[in-house]
Amino acid sequence: MFKYFIFLIGSMLLICAVLASEVDLRSEMPPIKGQGKRGTCSVFAATSIIEFLLKKNAGYYINLSEEYNYWASKKYTLTNPLLKTYEGVDALAGYLALEGYKFGVVFESDFPYQFNNRFQLNDPTCIIIDGLYVNQCFTYEPPDDVPVKKYKIETQYIQKENIAQFIIKNKKPVLINILWCYDVINQATGRISMPSEEDLKNCGGHVITLVGYNENNNEFIFRNSWGESWGDHGYGYIPEQYINQHCETCSQLSHLEDYSENAQELYIKASKGISAELIDLP
Repeated sequence: MFKYFIFLIGSMLLICAVLASEVDLRSEMPPIKGQGKRGTCSVFAATSIIEFLLKKNAGYYINLSEEYNYWASKKYTLTNPLLKTYEGVDALAGYLALEGYKFGVVFESDFPYQFNNRFQLNDPTCIIIDGLYVNQCFTYEPPDDVPVKKYKIETQYIQKENIAQFIIKNKKPVLINILWCYDVINQATGRISMPSEEDLKNCGGHVITLVGYNENNNEFIFRNSWGESWGDHGYGYIPEQYINQHCETCSQLSHLEDYSENAQELYIKASKGISAELIDLP
């Protein structure tokens, strides 16, 4: 596909055609997975990026444990009182899940994913303390002898307006928190449309992995975590404009001064795309 640019040079009209850039990393990504009914989209997005990097490095697929990443991220990355509130809910910002991989990786076979948490199973150990559910309601602790590998990982934060060029230049996936507006999503095709003001009244939060970009139509390809039966074999398509305008914390960015320093840090980081680089392998 071509993009056309029109230039006026003196009295001459010059029309130039250039090949539009397109990147599609789906064939290089690990197999699609499903999070079930747990609020673990962030760790599935983060895991897909680390598995992608390991596959590029090793030449073969290594199946990592989302269960361990969820536990490790909540144990090690919740470094201030605001972030600590994630202990009492079944959710986690995408950037925290990717930061959690700095604290080790575990193979899926050593700590398999559970499709229901203790809250969903009505487990008696899931209790409320000081008005909040305890972390054990939503995470499972790994066995004491689980083998943990430590990779040196560098996280990369990208302004949402620059994500397309990052993917084109670096050929790497990027995760991001977005508003998931239910009425503009075609579940069969995975295609997402721009929401109206009315559509924006029916949204939740979700973390997706951007795995491609088409410069001709300004559209991202994204990876979901709802299994291969969702969308286009587990993938979908979302306008770049949607990413720029409807990240999950975009509405807070316009009045950051109303929030605490901890909240400002969360909202800014959660509004960005995040990718990673493997610096060293054990």
